[in-house]
Amino acid sequence: MGDKNAPVIDDAKLSMECVVEDIYEFGAFENFIVKVVNTFADESILTEDGKPDYRKFKPVLFEMPNYTFLKTGETLGGCKSYITK
Repeated sequence: MGDKNAPVIDDAKLSMECVVEDIYEFGAFENFIVKVVNTFADESILTEDGKPDYRKFKPVLFEMPNYTFLKTGETLGGCKSYITK
C-alpha cells in the first residue's frame, strides 16, 4: 500500500500514487485530473541521481479513443538541438 493507502503492484517497476483533484465527464468517458503525491520506483530503472530513466524502463502508454497501446523509450533527439539562432 502507498502512503495514502492506494494499492501498489509489487512487481511494477514504477508506480505513482495519486489523489483525484477533479473529474471531467466527456461523452462515455470520465477524465481524471490527478495530483501525484508519491512515486515508487525499482532501483533498476533509476538514473544515478535517483530519477526514472525512461530509456531503461520503456513504459507502455494507453491512447484513447483508439484503444491503442504505445511503446516508449526511444530518444529522438534533444529539443534544444532543433533551435536555430
